[in-house]
Amino acid sequence: MNITVTPDDKFGSHIAQYVSQQILCKPDSSICVATGTTMDSIWPEIVRIKHEVNIDYSKAFFFNVDEYVGVAKDNPAGCYFRIVRDLYEPLALASNQFYVPGAPADNMEEGVKKFQEVLDRLAGIDLMLLNVGGNGHIAFNEPGTPFESNLYLAKISQSTVEAKKDLFGGVDKVPKYGVTMGIKSIMLAKRILFVAKGMHKASIMNTIINGPVTVDVPGSVLQLHPFVDVVMGESATLR
Repeated sequence: MNITVTPDDKFGSHIAQYVSQQILCKPDSSICVATGTTMDSIWPEIVRIKHEVNIDYSKAFFFNVDEYVGVAKDNPAGCYFRIVRDLYEPLALASNQFYVPGAPADNMEEGVKKFQEVLDRLAGIDLMLLNVGGNGHIAFNEPGTPFESNLYLAKISQSTVEAKKDLFGGVDKVPKYGVTMGIKSIMLAKRILFVAKGMHKASIMNTIINGPVTVDVPGSVLQLHPFVDVVMGESATLR
C-alpha cells in the first residue's frame, strides 16, 4: 500500500487529481466508484478539474460498485440519484457511459445478472475508487464475507442499517439487501484508490492498514492487492 495523508480541506482535490490523471493517460478508462459522505467533496473537484484542464471524458465508462435493492432511481437516498446528480451529469456523460446496478425487490437476482453482463463487456477495471464503512466493510461486503465472493446479493448488516437510517428517514426504511461486487471482483481491479476521511474512520483504517488480513475486517484484504493507493484526510489518522 502507498499511503498518503492530506489536510482535510485538500482531500477532495487530491483524490480528484488521481481520477483526472487516469483519464488523461487512458481516455477510454473503466472507472468503478463507491458512494457515501466520504465522496461528497471529491465529485465537485473532479468536475472542476475537468473544466479547468478541458479533460475529454467522452470515451470513459463509469459504474458503481453497489446499489440498494428496491430503491427507485428518483429516490435521493439511493446511489443512482446521488451519483448521477453529483458526478455523471456534471461530467456530461452519455447514458451509455455509466451504469449503476440495481434491482427491484421482487426480482433481486435480475440485478446481479445485468451487472455481470456489464462487467463482461469491459476489458477490466482500470481504476476503482473505494471507501470504507465503520465496521470495515467495502461495498456491501460486510464482516464475514468470503474473499472469493463475486457479484451477489448482500444482506445489509444491522450496523450499516443504523449508519444509514438518517439518509433513508428511519431504520425501517433502510433496504435489507444490496447488489454488490464481491471481494474477489474488487480485487480484480488493476488499480485501487482507497480513501477515508473523518475521525470516525481513524480506528478502522488503522486496523485495515496495520492489522491482520481477515474476513472479519473486509477492507484488510486490500493489503494483498499489488496496486493500492490509500489517501486519508488527516482527521482519519490516529495520533
